Amino acid sequence: MSDFCSSLVCCSACVSTQRQTNQQKAPVVANHVIPAIEGFFRSIMLQRSGDNTRQDVLRLLQLLLTHGTRRDVDQALQHGINTVSIDNWLHAIPQIIARIHTPHNSIRKLLHDLLSKIGRAHPQALVYPLTVASKSQSPTRYVILPVPP
Repeated sequence: MSDFCSSLVCCSACVSTQRQTNQQKAPVVANHVIPAIEGFFRSIMLQRSGDNTRQDVLRLLQLLLTHGTRRDVDQALQHGINTVSIDNWLHAIPQIIARIHTPHNSIRKLLHDLLSKIGRAHPQALVYPLTVASKSQSPTRYVILPVPP
C-alpha cells in the first residue's frame, strides 16, 4: 500500500509540471517520475489483475504520454512492461490505441511494442478495438504511422 501512496504522490508532482520548461522538469523527472513509474509497476505486481490494477495502468499511460520522450523514462517503462503480466494491460487497450498516433517516435514505438505483446498473448482482445479505430472518420486514427527501428 505504501508503494501505491508514494507513487500517487510522485505522479501528482509529475502531472503538475506539464507547463514547465525542459530545464525545470529535469529534477522533477529524476526525483519523481522514475520512482512513480517503479512504484506503479510494483503495485501492479503485488495485486491481481482486475479493477485494482486498472487505475495504476492508466496512470502509467499518463506518465508515458507526458514524459515518455525522455530516455530514462522510456527505459523505466520498458523494464516495467517486461516485468508485469501482459494481462494487466487488457482493459487499457482502447486508451493505448487512441494514443498510438502520437508524433513522438519513442512513445509510439513503446505503445506499438505493448500492443504487439498484447496481440501475441491475446489476439482476440485486439480485433474489436482495432476494427473500431480503422473505421474512424479521423485520418489520424486509421493512418498507420511508421514505427522507428
